[in-house]
Amino acid sequence: MPEREGNNLYSYEIQRKGGEDVLYINYLGAPYVPSLSDYPEVMEKTVDALIENPNVSRIIFVQQKNYNYDFNETSYLLEIAQLYVYLVKQEKILSQEKLITNRENSFPKDIMKSFLFCFF
Repeated sequence: MPEREGNNLYSYEIQRKGGEDVLYINYLGAPYVPSLSDYPEVMEKTVDALIENPNVSRIIFVQQKNYNYDFNETSYLLEIAQLYVYLVKQEKILSQEKLITNRENSFPKDIMKSFLFCFF
């Protein structure tokens, strides 16, 4: 993927380099710089990719300039992904049944964005 124009915006691929799995996420053509702290949608797409690929040790956002996240930073993001899977998918902590409320409209349709918003 790294610099091919034919890839879809936000698509990703894993490449094995130097004994580690590197996640490349395509942001070529995005209207903003891929920043985990500034854009919740970047965090959401990254955590989704990490949930599907938990063996990643580095992340590179591909744009006009590549933005690299090293092993330590990627480890933190993997922990967030694992916590999300545990709380939301395994234990269903944020499900309506666990929170017990009689107001259905108090539950957002996109629980992932709400979950990440709590942290950032």
